[in-house]
Amino acid sequence: MKSGAVIILLVMGLLAFLFLWLFKLGFENVWRGYSSSSWPVTEGLVVSADPSSSGSNINNRPTTAIHRLTLGIRYHVGGRAYSTEQISWGQTLGTSDPSDAALLGLRYRTGQTVQVRYDPDNPAEAVLIPGLHASAFLLPASALALLALVAPGVAFGWSSLSADAVESGAESSGLMMWSIRLVLLVFLIFGSGLLVAGFRDVSYAIKSHAWPTTSGEWVQRQREDFDGPAPPGHVPAPEARIGVEYVYRYAVNGTQRFNNMRSFGQGPAGGSRSDEEIAAQFPRGRSLQVYYDPTDPDQSTLVPGISPRVWILPGIGMVLLLIGTLVFARWNKSSRKHSGAASVRQPGTRGGTAKTSPPRSGKRRGKTGR
Repeated sequence: MKSGAVIILLVMGLLAFLFLWLFKLGFENVWRGYSSSSWPVTEGLVVSADPSSSGSNINNRPTTAIHRLTLGIRYHVGGRAYSTEQISWGQTLGTSDPSDAALLGLRYRTGQTVQVRYDPDNPAEAVLIPGLHASAFLLPASALALLALVAPGVAFGWSSLSADAVESGAESSGLMMWSIRLVLLVFLIFGSGLLVAGFRDVSYAIKSHAWPTTSGEWVQRQREDFDGPAPPGHVPAPEARIGVEYVYRYAVNGTQRFNNMRSFGQGPAGGSRSDEEIAAQFPRGRSLQVYYDPTDPDQSTLVPGISPRVWILPGIGMVLLLIGTLVFARWNKSSRKHSGAASVRQPGTRGGTAKTSPPRSGKRRGKTGR
């Protein structure tokens, strides 16, 4: 039993190290995202924009592909050249929606001049899109989920390792109580984060009714014809990449812009069912009415207002927050009741009733002579 407990504690120790590492990286992403809005701006040049897709076949069925666009941006600070691939802090390694990578390719083309935010204390740290985004919280959230797994494991392993049964029971009870509180705390944090992120989309959806409109059109995917296979190292043009047909273009104040937001809370494009839904709702060849945010024209939608899907994220957050709050309140109440009942018991008692020894007689028995 003790050997098993040692193995559990070792595994939990490794997971705890992973938790600290993830939390450190996540905290750095959150802090950089928060502070990057006030960083100075310099001009940069997009020197490369390489799309990639990865996937595999399981039982002769293709799995969901992950699409990504890797940007290479060169900029100068104080006469010294730097480069970065950072689009935003907390950016993911890819997405299942091919239009997300295609959208970046249309917005940031090779040879295009862009605005780059850089850390004045460390100019090698730079980002293309500053600010705190929801993706920056992915690593801290993963770390907290890992903590919810580690805490009960440590409590169980420690109680199994202890030799004294009475002392082990008391210690494991205390550790288990704290581990449960940590798990509930994770529920509360997760729920709050999803609630805040979800209601941000709800806020955009509500405001979108009053946004100005402009006309737009779907981007037509171009085909590149070669006499044989594509040459090695060939990078397709932005208009010829996978998913570009789910991106629309529109102009605001004479500047051409692109987006793939059809409605707030939308699902990913690229599946046969989503293709049919998009084609039925927005037929190809017809002009689109685009609603755009006047303070940020890159933020736009084709369908203003609240759709049922926009409630999914805040709904999950509300459920987690409600579960965590109710369970925490009930657990706290029961633990207080248990500690209050235990405090009235005396040491050496059983069932709250003290054991008493029979009274000793006042007479002392004398010694008998021989």
